[in-house]
Amino acid sequence: MTQKNRWSVEALKGLRDLEAPFPEGHICLFPIIQDWGRNIKWDARVYVKGAAGVLPVDKEALVSIGCPEAEAEVWVGRTERALTGLRQIYPALMPELEARLKELEAAAPPVALPAGEPARVSD
Repeated sequence: MTQKNRWSVEALKGLRDLEAPFPEGHICLFPIIQDWGRNIKWDARVYVKGAAGVLPVDKEALVSIGCPEAEAEVWVGRTERALTGLRQIYPALMPELEARLKELEAAAPPVALPAGEPARVSD
């Protein structure tokens, strides 16, 4: 039997944006919660103080918010590693995989309890 892939309210409250500040803006890693918690995707963006919109996390964007040019590539790498780690911790369930799980559940034979024994819920 498979467990439903729904995030609890407590688990969703634990998700929060992660930021790396710079003089003129910051890098933000944040969860995008879709399908009422069935899908959680992580993204990274650069926010610039006083500007509308966001920029991708790349060397030019980081230099524009005050990151030293020598450290910009390091921050791009750190951001990618952080996104990889967060995506492994909070994976997004692909629709194809979810459909396949439903097929397997439907094909599995039902499990019957022995006669005369009441059903119990374990702790």
